[in-house]
Amino acid sequence: SKYDTRWYTDVPHVDTSAVLSEDGNELTIFAVNRDMTDVINLETKLCDFEGFVPVENIAIEDCDPEDINTKDCEKVHPVTKSLPVIDGKILTAPLKPMSWNMIRLKKI
Repeated sequence: SKYDTRWYTDVPHVDTSAVLSEDGNELTIFAVNRDMTDVINLETKLCDFEGFVPVENIAIEDCDPEDINTKDCEKVHPVTKSLPVIDGKILTAPLKPMSWNMIRLKKI
């Protein structure tokens, strides 16, 4: 799904990027869900990554958009989440509203 801003139209609610390690043994997926209210399921085809399994899932989520960190209070911080599911060659992970996500996979 998409939304419009004052400056841009058709901005995707979910944006992703992925990085393969130099040795080709780790794949890291970064995903952001900009939707203010809805969980969006990330579905990623792992066609060329046979034998890769999730080993880490970290997110920054459940924050108020106005939250800030101070020296006395750290409201915005990463949390470890359960590992995403791989069914066949499709990785599925729920992305909470207004969240930043990092999913790391390793070749076994």
